[in-house]
Amino acid sequence: MTGPLLCEKALEFNWRLGADPDFKASQGWLEKLKRRHGIHGREICGEKLSGEQLSADAFPVVLHTFMEECGYDEEFVYNADGAGLNWKSLPTRSLAAHHEAHMSGHPVMICANSMGSHRLPLFVIGKPANPRSFRNVKKLPVVYSHQKKAWMNVRIFDEWFERTFVPEVKRYQSSIGKTGKVLLIIDNAPAHASAECLNTIDEMVTVKFLPPNVSSLIQPMDQGVIGTFKLPYRKQLLRQLLSSEDDTPESVASFYKRITLKDFCYMAAESWTLLKQATLRGSWNKLLVRRDPATDTGDWNADSGKLWIHCEAPLYARNAKDERWLASDEENRGLQTMDDEEVLELISKEPAETEEEPQYGDDEEEERPAAPSDSEAFRCAEVLMKWYERQEESAPQRLLCLKSIRNLAASKRRSVYRQTLLTDFIKSG
Repeated sequence: MTGPLLCEKALEFNWRLGADPDFKASQGWLEKLKRRHGIHGREICGEKLSGEQLSADAFPVVLHTFMEECGYDEEFVYNADGAGLNWKSLPTRSLAAHHEAHMSGHPVMICANSMGSHRLPLFVIGKPANPRSFRNVKKLPVVYSHQKKAWMNVRIFDEWFERTFVPEVKRYQSSIGKTGKVLLIIDNAPAHASAECLNTIDEMVTVKFLPPNVSSLIQPMDQGVIGTFKLPYRKQLLRQLLSSEDDTPESVASFYKRITLKDFCYMAAESWTLLKQATLRGSWNKLLVRRDPATDTGDWNADSGKLWIHCEAPLYARNAKDERWLASDEENRGLQTMDDEEVLELISKEPAETEEEPQYGDDEEEERPAAPSDSEAFRCAEVLMKWYERQEESAPQRLLCLKSIRNLAASKRRSVYRQTLLTDFIKSG
């Protein structure tokens, strides 16, 4: 988008809205607009445009010099990148595939340091402010935010940076007993505020932008990390489908409806934790000048065959369609894009109305059952422990974890029982 095109579009919107007839969209107006909203001449934000190899080759040297001069430790150099994950996407030959035409991907953002030793909690954006499946859930394994159309935008990124990134990095520094300046490297996506704005939030944290159009070439999280992260998620989704009681159209359609935003958050969080540290570290090989570059660069295509391990049903024999399924959201970055009509609608609404967001998700089509009682949880944990300790795959650490959960349920059950007895005693008195 060039300056003249921006002025031309502003004049068009002004006419269509019936606004100020004297509005000129002059060069002075354009400069004020750019300063007010942190708009910079960064060219088009494309992921795979050609002709940017020179910038991609030069930037690592510039970054290395900057890190050396400012004294940045590689352990405190981070990269964050967003992606859209089609959370209910199933193979096109599955009985539920026809449900997916209207489904869009949920934006997620991943962030990790250059050593692969610290990955921040996965950041997930949904439409509802209070999803039904989140009821009575005290804590999620992800950081959740909401936006009317489930898009990443400047406001949400700023909130993530200030409320999640900065505190999480400082907690990590405290946990390892090490301090130092922090550098966050991001691309020039429209959802990112200017570095000038972000760099005023914390004096120890600096944000630096990559050159335009080099994300696919040198941005760490784009070097196989996002693809490697998505693969275990699809594996979990497919396993859940295959573990259904039967494979009738009704059961598969029911499975498709049962998957909730909470299920998505748990599966996505687990997929994020499954990434190897070597994969995260290796993704920085193209950006950082290192004496000992890591060898694992997270080639998710090389490992994608593992998705079909233990899937003996001929329905899911891998073919070209399955390859397209694996890469179905490869180009989805979860960024907000609006056509002219949406822009006009946004401008013409009152400020309070534009911020309205759904309280409950329309992606969850039925009410969830009531939460199990403490007694039910205790009995189920007992059964699970007895089953697990008889399995060849059982491990002491997991058994202790199950025992801890069982003991928690038992403690809560006793507490409720004592409160009941006390209430009965008071009534009888």
